[in-house]
Amino acid sequence: AARRLALARAPARVRGACAPGCQQDYSIEANAPTACTHHAMAPVFHDGTKKWPCCKKTAWDFDEFMRIPGCETGPHEPMVA
Repeated sequence: AARRLALARAPARVRGACAPGCQQDYSIEANAPTACTHHAMAPVFHDGTKKWPCCKKTAWDFDEFMRIPGCETGPHEPMVA
């Protein structure tokens, strides 16, 4: 009974997504207008390059590309199944 009560009091968690957003778990209560840093546009892959057209950042290496920080902030948005 105590465990069920503790679970009932835990903040609701949903999976965040702002395609191609931050993909972080977040609580609805903690979501704020600047909680998520993400890219405003979808990535472009062309001739070996990887680009974020929204902030004009380009990389050749995929790991380097994935480390490019987002250029826009906004609230987390739940994934749509």
